[in-house]
Amino acid sequence: MSGLVRISTGARLHFGLLDVAEPFGGCGVMTDRPETIVEARPAATFRCATTRAGSTEHLRKAEAIAGRLMSGGSLPEVEVRIVQAAPSHNGLGSGTQLSLAIAEAILLASHGSPVDRERLIAAADRGLRSAVGTHGYFAGGFIAEGLDGHESAKLNRMDQRLDMPSPWRAVVLLLKRDRTDSIDSPETVSGSDEQAKFDQLAPAAQMRENLKRIMLDEIVPAIRGRRFEAFGDAVTRYNRSSGELFAAVQGGPYNGAETSDLIAGLLKNGHVGVGQSSWGPGVFVWFSDPTSAWHFCDTWTHTTRDAFLVSPKRSGRTIQFD
Repeated sequence: MSGLVRISTGARLHFGLLDVAEPFGGCGVMTDRPETIVEARPAATFRCATTRAGSTEHLRKAEAIAGRLMSGGSLPEVEVRIVQAAPSHNGLGSGTQLSLAIAEAILLASHGSPVDRERLIAAADRGLRSAVGTHGYFAGGFIAEGLDGHESAKLNRMDQRLDMPSPWRAVVLLLKRDRTDSIDSPETVSGSDEQAKFDQLAPAAQMRENLKRIMLDEIVPAIRGRRFEAFGDAVTRYNRSSGELFAAVQGGPYNGAETSDLIAGLLKNGHVGVGQSSWGPGVFVWFSDPTSAWHFCDTWTHTTRDAFLVSPKRSGRTIQFD
């Protein structure tokens, strides 16, 4: 195979886990933004570059993935270019989308199509606790996974996959770039720090069953029936209840006072479908139509947060060959 491979994927809003112990389980929605774009082409030796200054974390990720794809003791003979990457450590699942896109771009540029999905997932080395973003990379939509509570596979299976109603939108509230290191900013959680927090938590079987009930008896039927108010109410309660599983390590159902105050203010002002995505600090607010979402963004004024509108993604990543 010769020529350029270009892979584009979106992001993931995570509504919350079912439990803090394996197989975890949970649900969330894939969105069109922020977008991650990775290119790869055949080359004499493995090389990696990024258009974003200071993205050494991305380069290390690409090198690690290439190492897992070594053949005969040699790195894949491809040049990888990370054109665009969603902001990391914001609760948007950016690491999973970037890793899968890098792995698939390398495999396509070096071996051609089709790519073995299991090998791709293994090379990306994601989905340890949540499989929403991994399944969403291929399928888009609303995804529920790990519902039976007894899965032993490395990656939970996808139990539900639904298209979101086409008019629905979400607005994501992210910390302004000049505020991410502020002393009052929410703590970002990832890597070994994330594992350390999980190690402090105890499984909660009863809470798991309650969360599962909200998901299957309220969220899923509301999506299928296009009942926005019911969806928004259920997502808010599900997200808060899931957050209570982590109260011992994040100070409550949400990660820190700033995020807690923000969500409380949004709910007080009558918004629905409000919650913290994963560990945050990203916060989401759902709207029944694009006009309402745009109006919210246009009138949003906040000292520490920017607002941007996202659409639910109905399909998986896109692949282009040049």
